[in-house]
Amino acid sequence: MNKTINTAWTNKLQKTIDNTKGKFFSVKFIKRDGSTRVMLCRNGVRKGLKGGTLKYNPRERGNAIVWDVNKSAYRTIPLARVTKLKINKKTIIKL
Repeated sequence: MNKTINTAWTNKLQKTIDNTKGKFFSVKFIKRDGSTRVMLCRNGVRKGLKGGTLKYNPRERGNAIVWDVNKSAYRTIPLARVTKLKINKKTIIKL
């Protein structure tokens, strides 16, 4: 996988995810091992926080932290590897 982060693409996705304001959305991306993952998630969830903080800034690394609805756990989405994002009946596809 190319380590160069497409900032225009990641910025667009981050802005779109931030604008969901806690609504559900689905995302399809390529994991580090090369397999594809489809996830139903939402951002802004505060459930299960233990009071600690992340040791890095996910935005600086081109990541988004979301709540995976099906696994009931926090997950990191690598925005540069997102291939499809569906929010409010709108679909964004990386060509």
